Amino acid sequence: MKALSVATRLAAWSKDERGTIVIMFALLLVPLLLFTGGAIDFSRYNAVRADLIESLDAAGLAMAQLDELNPPEIADLEGEEREEFLKDYGRDFFHENFRSDGLIEGLAVDFVLTPTTITPTASGVLRTVILGAAGSMMGGSALSSLDITSDTEITRRGSGNIELALLLDTTASMAGSKITDLIAAAKDLVNIVVDDEQTPFYSKVALVPYGASVNLGSYASTVRGSITGGRAITGASWAAGSPIGISGITRANPAVVTANGHGLNNGDVVWISGVSGMTQVNNRAYTVANKTTNTFQLQGTNSSSWSSYSSSSSDYVTRCQVAQCRLVITSNNHGFTDGAHVFISGISGLSLNSVGTSAGAQAINNTAYSASTWQVGTVTTNTFTLSSHASWNNPALGPYYNSYTSGGTAFCTTPGCQYFRFTNGDGNIKVNPITTCVSERTGGNAYTDASYTTTLFGRTYPPSHHCVANNVITPLSSDKALLRSKIDLLTAGGPSGGHVGVGWGWYLVSPNFAPLFPTNSQPAAYTAPNVQKVVVLMTDGEYNSSYCNGVVSNVTSTSGSGSTSDKINCAAPNGHSYDQSQALCAAMKTAGVIVYTVGFQVVADPRATALINGCATSPRHVYMAATGAQLREAFQTIAGEVSELRVSR
Repeated sequence: MKALSVATRLAAWSKDERGTIVIMFALLLVPLLLFTGGAIDFSRYNAVRADLIESLDAAGLAMAQLDELNPPEIADLEGEEREEFLKDYGRDFFHENFRSDGLIEGLAVDFVLTPTTITPTASGVLRTVILGAAGSMMGGSALSSLDITSDTEITRRGSGNIELALLLDTTASMAGSKITDLIAAAKDLVNIVVDDEQTPFYSKVALVPYGASVNLGSYASTVRGSITGGRAITGASWAAGSPIGISGITRANPAVVTANGHGLNNGDVVWISGVSGMTQVNNRAYTVANKTTNTFQLQGTNSSSWSSYSSSSSDYVTRCQVAQCRLVITSNNHGFTDGAHVFISGISGLSLNSVGTSAGAQAINNTAYSASTWQVGTVTTNTFTLSSHASWNNPALGPYYNSYTSGGTAFCTTPGCQYFRFTNGDGNIKVNPITTCVSERTGGNAYTDASYTTTLFGRTYPPSHHCVANNVITPLSSDKALLRSKIDLLTAGGPSGGHVGVGWGWYLVSPNFAPLFPTNSQPAAYTAPNVQKVVVLMTDGEYNSSYCNGVVSNVTSTSGSGSTSDKINCAAPNGHSYDQSQALCAAMKTAGVIVYTVGFQVVADPRATALINGCATSPRHVYMAATGAQLREAFQTIAGEVSELRVSR
């Protein structure tokens, strides 16, 4: 029997007056199916298409980021070969993310690449469920599928200039795999933000590694002010004339010395050495009294109980230049005053002899990072003596040392000098040299970007491991190779004076600091058109060190800031590092700087969380990373956003 069509059946039913309700239902069935099925199928269509568009966007952005990063696997590819690699990468990325992959028949995905855009396209057929059934009932197949197509457009780089300062936490807590992860993430950001083409718009990145402070390298002396240099030493001696032979010493009170034609005067200070028999008289300073042509008394010296004198060829008396036979240092126009403390280095000769070693004397050259300084005395315009040593509390006596050969420098030890002598947290004396690292500035411009010519920055006199030589700032640069090489040098070490890093992140994009840097590294004016000023602050959140007189404060700083023996026993004028950082962040945001924060394995301290959230321009400018992969992802996302790597259509 031949099957009747739907139309034939409806016609027959229409002539049958017995089934009015049935006829009405039949007439409404197909429109009802079309309406209901259409709603279901089109809802399904829209969901699949939204998934399609989202996956295309993600694939296009991933391609653009890969192209910007230029990793080793594509670094040597050019032209069509590079384009095909990127397209294959984009297709793989698309299919990994497209959840509706199995629902579209004949799905074709492609990408059109230009120097400024990536246009992902996709087309295919989505089979309908309800509409397809309805179409079959009506004897057709027109509703069995829906064509699905989409295209988007990724703008590789937006219009406008970029000045970005990247603050990198290089404290000791970043050692090991964390610093390795940071180096990789920082290079990712540089590769994305810094464009190979610097016209018509430029894109530059500055690097601010920070630990206990910030190392400014050759810029330090300009922003912290000049340092009082050392005074050249040109000579050192103690004897006034040649040694005089002794022929006898009495056992009496006072002792009487016979030295024919000695030429000494009452009140002269002399040194006796080399005597045999009466050895008790040796290696001491005496004052001459009641002198005659051939004899003199040793004032206040009772030799009655000493051994008897025995003649020898090496027994001598030598007149001294000053009291106690102190060593007299020659340094023309040195400028030191009685009681001042000096740090001496670089002298050749004047090594301790056996007499000095036996007496426990200190070396003339001082040692940094210890209590090693000399107090000066008997000052004249061009000379001074060393009246006391910080570790010995005795003067440097000339006969304790071998002859001076050459060279040497004497340095003052007050703030602003090459060396600084201070009382540490243990109550002991410490002397540290200045470094090219700087600390915070105080006063009215503590939290402004006023020029360094208006208010200078603080010096630092840290322990040797706090100012890491490799971690020097790099001002704004579009040289990707240079920036990557500087990043590769980063070394983890020291506590965290993060507020100093926050400040210098701002200063490197501030026009008020432009004269400090080479022309190509000078930040534009705040009012310059089409300039985006950005600071990216990366931290593990542990800020623990602030400064007093250029040394980490033992009063204001907190756990993790180092040994009390390395810290000064006074409070930081500006308070804790967290508080200073928040104030600086607020000020730079007011100036129009966009601030991103990236927390990496952040310490469990509410102040750290408050810092990361409070410093950022908005909540969407905050990123938290628990792994190295997440850190790289955060840096890449920020770089893409800053570079305006975006879906433009």
